[in-house]
Amino acid sequence: MRFDGLLLPLLGLAVSADSAPGLPDVTTTNLTAQQFPELGSRRVETAYGSHVVQPRSQQDGMSKFQSAIPPPCTECLVTFMQAQLEYANGTTADATTGMWMHHVVFLNRGRKDSVCDMPAQRFFASGNERTAVDFTSTFSAAGTQHLGYPIRANESFFVVGELMNMLNTSQEVVFSMIWEYLPSPRPYFKHAIPYWLDVGGCGDSDVPAKSVSQFAYTSPVLNASFHGTIALIAGHLHDGGTHLDVFRNERSVCTTVATYTSANVTDDHIARIDSCTNAGVTAPGDQWFIKAYYDTVAHPPMAANDGSLEPVMGIALAYLVASEPLTRSWLSRGTLIVVIVTAVMATGLAALYVVRQKSDFVSQLWDGVGARGWQRVRTSDPGTDDLGDEDGLLLRDEEGRK
Repeated sequence: MRFDGLLLPLLGLAVSADSAPGLPDVTTTNLTAQQFPELGSRRVETAYGSHVVQPRSQQDGMSKFQSAIPPPCTECLVTFMQAQLEYANGTTADATTGMWMHHVVFLNRGRKDSVCDMPAQRFFASGNERTAVDFTSTFSAAGTQHLGYPIRANESFFVVGELMNMLNTSQEVVFSMIWEYLPSPRPYFKHAIPYWLDVGGCGDSDVPAKSVSQFAYTSPVLNASFHGTIALIAGHLHDGGTHLDVFRNERSVCTTVATYTSANVTDDHIARIDSCTNAGVTAPGDQWFIKAYYDTVAHPPMAANDGSLEPVMGIALAYLVASEPLTRSWLSRGTLIVVIVTAVMATGLAALYVVRQKSDFVSQLWDGVGARGWQRVRTSDPGTDDLGDEDGLLLRDEEGRK
């Protein structure tokens, strides 16, 4: 059996909003803000309708959904986001209860994608690992970093997802997101730009699984054309995946490791995948790619009812904080400053050398001045204001000549 990848359903985003699927029943619950409450931060849980997922015996228990959705805010800055899947009573639905969040992807229809030629920007994704994207904890202690994903006026979102029921009876679940955002962010908050790295490139994200073997998939190379700092990298793998490496110029700068939880003796599913913070910097010419590692000996991949293996994925979503490069004019100005300072210091040292080496000459000169009867006296003449520190001090000889 073959499931569609992440990008194929997104081709329909080029159509108008009027022809897109109808909005789900969206409900929002206010939560207690955890980051920057002193700046008016808001934290909400937004539910995007309920979904009845067919039993395992029907289409392998896979249910797809896609819909235009409203953003949690406008003219704001999102500082935290995390996907959730729950039952109607509020308890968590995951692999241990027979319900699998296969994957969800959020897109901003107001911008083009940062990597691929797509009419919308992929800015968030999650699988059953449900990794939280917390921009405030990217470089140091939680809740301290002034960083987020901006949402501008007139931007709209689109969500694509797949849910998988591993039981023989249907299950009803609610898909939701936790958002925290600043309605009026301060000017010093920086913006995170999402970059999607995929072993499937800009085509289908699905790649073939292999049974009872160890294998890896490598993404196409992304040639950087920008300066910036990598604030956060979140990885996504399917069952059988062990870890994912992110490379910059052939050197690994981030490793995201998968942790498994067993629902029973035979089932072994991904429950968590690490993320990386402060993964270094990038500059024009840098080559970025990822490598997803699988070991289906240790962790069996998902299989359809007919025994065929479900395709696997390898995705890393990296968030870049753009920075301005040093310009040539700034370098020239800096060089000029160094030259001037060096010249001043050299002149001072030369003068000091002369004074020390010619001390007899200086003494004779001063003795000559004293022999003529010159002495320093005070004056109240207002015309001497331009003398600076010597204001009010003149030399006068014994005959009163100045």
